[in-house]
Order: sequence, then C-alpha cells, then structure tokens
Amino acid sequence: MNSTMVADEYSKESFLWLFQSTWLRAMRGRPPRSIVADQDLTIKQALSRVFPGAHHRYSAWQIREKERVNLRPFPSEFEYEYEKCLYQTQTVVEFDSVWNTLVDKYGLRDNVWLREVYEHRENWVPAYLREASSLEYRSEP
Repeated sequence: MNSTMVADEYSKESFLWLFQSTWLRAMRGRPPRSIVADQDLTIKQALSRVFPGAHHRYSAWQIREKERVNLRPFPSEFEYEYEKCLYQTQTVVEFDSVWNTLVDKYGLRDNVWLREVYEHRENWVPAYLREASSLEYRSEP
C-alpha cells in the first residue's frame, strides 16, 4: 500500500478510516463485490469489517514476488509444472487435482509456504477467481 495514501499503513484503524470514510464516500455508499489488496493481516481485518460480503483477491504482483523468493530452491521442472497448474487449469477441481499431484511428485507436502498459499487459493488462483467472478455476476439483481 502506498504510504502517502495512508499515514500508518500497519494500523487497522487507518484502513478502517480509508475504507469507511473515503472509499464508501467516493462510491456513494456502495461496497465492492471484490477487491484486490495485499495479504496483510490488518488489511484483511479492515476489509472483512467494512466490506463483509466482498471477495478479497490477492495482488498478483505480490504473489509473483513471493514466488520468486520461495520457488528459487526448487528444480526448474517444478516451476514449469507449477506455472502450468496455475494458469492452464480451468476448474477448481482440476486445479486441486493437479496441485496435489505436483506437491506429491516433488515431495513438497510439508513445505510451509506452499501449504499456506494453497490454503488461501481462493484469493489468488485464476481458476478460483474465475469461479468466484461467475458467482458474483449470477447473484446480481
């Protein structure tokens, strides 16, 4: 988050102010159906409080930055298959199946980072985001 926009970017109160006072006023009181933001705990807490029905999507840029660091020790074959899993699977069922095969094939079931990103897959994996988007549009009045 740009620190010039929020003076104390680590404070839940700053994000509550931003979302309640500024965002909602700018949007004439209409909350978003989905919002792209960092994975930061304070942002998550403020989003869930101010926009309880909104789908919090993680920033692709932030995910890619974390991948650069966390995938570095893995073989290049894993990275290729990881990319295929993310970007070529079309459904959540297909993604989950390919993901599980991948982590088993490389013996990475106990990798903490992979386990954490998988637990939050509905916030960043394209197949999950497509499904969430289709549900959002179907529920419009």
